[in-house]
Formats: sequence, C-alpha cells, structure tokens
Amino acid sequence: MYLMKRSIVLLACLCSLYACKNTSNNNKAQQFSDIASKYWEERMQLFPMEATSNGDYRYNDKMTITIAGNFRDSLKRFYQKYIGMLVEVDTNKLNVDEQVSFRLFKYEMNMSIEGLKYPTHYMPINQFWAPTIDLAQLGSGQGNQPFKTVKDYDDFLKRLSVLPAWADTAIFNMRKGIETGWVLPKTLVVKVLPQLKSMIVKDAKESIFYGAIKLIPDSFTLADKQRLTAEYLKAIDSVVIPSYGKLYDFFEKEYMPKSRSTSGISFLPNGMEYYQYCIRYWTTTGISADSIFNIGQQEVNRLQTEMTKVKDQVGYKGN
Repeated sequence: MYLMKRSIVLLACLCSLYACKNTSNNNKAQQFSDIASKYWEERMQLFPMEATSNGDYRYNDKMTITIAGNFRDSLKRFYQKYIGMLVEVDTNKLNVDEQVSFRLFKYEMNMSIEGLKYPTHYMPINQFWAPTIDLAQLGSGQGNQPFKTVKDYDDFLKRLSVLPAWADTAIFNMRKGIETGWVLPKTLVVKVLPQLKSMIVKDAKESIFYGAIKLIPDSFTLADKQRLTAEYLKAIDSVVIPSYGKLYDFFEKEYMPKSRSTSGISFLPNGMEYYQYCIRYWTTTGISADSIFNIGQQEVNRLQTEMTKVKDQVGYKGN
C-alpha cells in the first residue's frame, strides 16, 4: 500500500496527539506530548507529500522514494525508535484522552513495523493510488499543492524532478515482484494502462501538469510568468512524458504478460496472512473477513428497510 495513502488510524492518532499537547499537566504527560510532536516533525520530513496534504508546506519541494528498500529499512528503525520512547512514559499519569492517544500511537507503530514484512513495494502502482496519480493531481493546480507564489511553482518543479528516479525504482521493484509472485491481477493492469497513457501527450500544453500554469496569478511579474511557463513546458517534455512513457511501455510489454489471472490479495504469496493484517490495520479489530462482510450485509438490509419506510411515508411510488 502506498503510504502515501494516508491511514485514517494514523491521522486520527496524530490529531489527538497534538490535542493532548495542550492538556498535559505533569512531566510524564508532557513527555508523551513531546514524543508526539517529535514524531510529527520527523514523519513530515520522511513523507513530504503527506505533509503537503496535511497543510504543512515546509517540504513542498521534496518527494521521498518511499518504495526504495533503503527507505523501508530507515522506516523500520524510525518506528522502532518511537516504540522505545513509549516505554519511558508512565501511562498512569495520562488523562483519559491522552491514554487513548497513547494506545493509538503504539498500535500504529507496531502495525506499521509488522506491515513492512510484506513486499507491498513490489506493487507500487495500482488504479487507485500511486505517486503517478498523486503528482498529476498536484500538478493540475486543483490538488493540495499550493500555487500562489513563485516559490510554490519552483517547489513543485523540484518535487517533480524526482519522478524519473521514482519510476526507475518502481520498475526495478515490479521486476522483483514478477520473480516472487507479488504482481497485480491482469484485470487491474488493464485499468492502469490508460491512466499512464493519458499522461503521454504530444503537446506539453495539453498535459494535466500544465494546469498550474493556466492558474498562474496575475500578480506575478511578466518575467516570472515567462520563466515558469518555459520551465514547466520543459519539465513536461523532459521529465513527465518520458517517465510515464517508460512506465507505460513496461506495463504493456513486460508486466502485463506476467500479471496474474487471479484476483484478490489472498492469492499472493502469504496473501491470506497479509489479508488478515490489512483487516486488522484498517479496522483495528481481529474480526474475520466473513464477519465484516456479514455486518455489511446486515447494515445494507437495515438501511434499505429504513429507506422503504420513508418511501412509503411520503407516498413515493418510484424505485
């Protein structure tokens, strides 16, 4: 999973951790608050695109290659460090909200370390999330990346410059995935292909990455407008199109023939184990997949019954 997929659990945890900073009334509670603050600061540096999405614009010019093996090693040490810090916290000195935050924080660290056992970085692109999608959304000028100042525009150019290295790493990883069986189902590969192809345009001005230039503020000087326009056109031609082109060719010619006919995580090597991990990660429970499905079915039936009651009450005769 792309971390740059932001966990609901993690965001809830971080928000509550920041909240507890203002409620700590003793040294032990303050210690936990300090740990939370340090974690936030360090995490934003490790995941600069996540920082941008959270409104922290200090690292808007950076893009970490989170799928790199050495980064994943660093990430494991990062989580282990903070688990070690939590040992020093006296939870008896924390108030109720802080104790909830503490448990969430510890849960997130342990689950994140466990998740690193699975080579999800061998499948760095899917039809729902990947930097190839995120960067396009940001570059359109309609996403979380701000384009209000000249620095904003320069920041994104620097961030975008990492794309070729990310693409090379992704291809390297996917070849490892082919060797080990960690590959996407063919039914998903066919959905990724048009997404990549749509980024390979003949005219750079037709690129979604040119969207930010279309929104360039009138307050910019003519010189800045001309420079940025030229640099964005150059980046699209020399960075964006070649990177997406390389990924598209790889997917079509090399990855597609090796993709699997099966669907679902459970068909990956150790897939059922990973599936159970995903359930625990996203639901924070040990409930089985079948139980979750049954709960969903029950809720659908309950909602349909309630909707039918309302339909009858207002005399609506349609579907």
